Amino acid sequence: MLGRRPPAVLALGVTVAILLAIAFYGHFNFYRDPGSIFFNPNRALERKYSIQREQEAVAFEAQAHALLDGNENADGVFPKAGRDPLICGVFVTMGRETQGGVHPLELAVASSLTGLVEPERSDIDLQVYFANTNASEHPLWNSWLLKLVDGFTSARQLVSDSEFKNLVKLENGKEFFTKSAFDFRNAIRHCYNVSSAPYIALLEGDILLADGWFSRSKLALQDIVAQTKSMDRWLDMRLFNDEKGIGYDSTTLFGNNVPIIILGVSITLFTILQATRVYSATGKAFISNAFISVICCVTVPLFVIMFFQTGKSSVFTPAPGVSVQNWGCCSQAIIMPRERAIGLAELIAEQAGGPPDMSINDYASRNELKRFVLNPVQVQHIGFRSLLTPERLKTESVWSVAFEDLDPGKLANEHKKMAEQLYGPLS
Repeated sequence: MLGRRPPAVLALGVTVAILLAIAFYGHFNFYRDPGSIFFNPNRALERKYSIQREQEAVAFEAQAHALLDGNENADGVFPKAGRDPLICGVFVTMGRETQGGVHPLELAVASSLTGLVEPERSDIDLQVYFANTNASEHPLWNSWLLKLVDGFTSARQLVSDSEFKNLVKLENGKEFFTKSAFDFRNAIRHCYNVSSAPYIALLEGDILLADGWFSRSKLALQDIVAQTKSMDRWLDMRLFNDEKGIGYDSTTLFGNNVPIIILGVSITLFTILQATRVYSATGKAFISNAFISVICCVTVPLFVIMFFQTGKSSVFTPAPGVSVQNWGCCSQAIIMPRERAIGLAELIAEQAGGPPDMSINDYASRNELKRFVLNPVQVQHIGFRSLLTPERLKTESVWSVAFEDLDPGKLANEHKKMAEQLYGPLS
């Protein structure tokens, strides 16, 4: 029958051609999406923008070191937080091996400052929390780098004797995952106590921040307040997203209700095609049972399966700006209203042993609070082998594909425009 029905053969040929075109395009463009059938673990961690941003951070650090060498007072050389900063940001850092002679905290601090205009720097109170129970074991404790931030502290300086003994026990037992919850709580508490800033940013000490991250975040916070009409109905804004955490619920062939979707689409098209065949002269001439069978039994199933197997991040690229996303990973960089900080910090500690981002989700759910995400992502996680699970493979690392696709030139232009929008003409 198919041989005598060219439309059916044509439909089959077009179906195959489109699928091959998608496969060809996907092979070269979707290979870094963990939720995609085209995911290639050997190329997934390809670095693009993070290489340039790291180079910019290293250059900034070298310049700062040269200017501050022997200078006890950094305030006259590098600006610090103003009297009423918008955000108190605290880096949580643990002593670990350097990567290429540079400690991750150096890159984190330098990238947070690189390119900031003076009004931006005045708007952020930067703190560092050293998570080692013996802070002197951290290679950057009391180092010159700390002249660039507004303050630093350690667990010994913050917690009670009983809490400190618990931290020592966890550290000696290498229970870093559990200990990290208490470290996050302590870091948030520190920012809350030393600053009156209306927002607190929890920043892990092994991240890179993009050019323009502060102005983009400030504009996004203004947008959130406008959307929620207050600072009371939302919990946090994430500056980082790992594509593994925002994909479809299932990556299996028939997950995500694929059979039901195929059935629904096929029945709908079958009805339309049959009606066209009966009531239209053109339909009578070109639509056959074979043509309908190809469309409903071959084309629709394959297209629906391909749609989901291509990967959510590949198909639905997030629009720029801030949007509600009440799920997702991770805790690399989040900004929260001051009013919510202590309650969230205590719940994270209460649920120590579980992933901190799950505690954040739990707190938002309990209190019916919205969670927001900023796109494009402004943070990359550079700790390829996290201290929490050092045995995991690189392809399982927390990693943002979108960050690597950022355009440095575009970011620089947008940074200038956003800063001028917020602070007026820049000298």
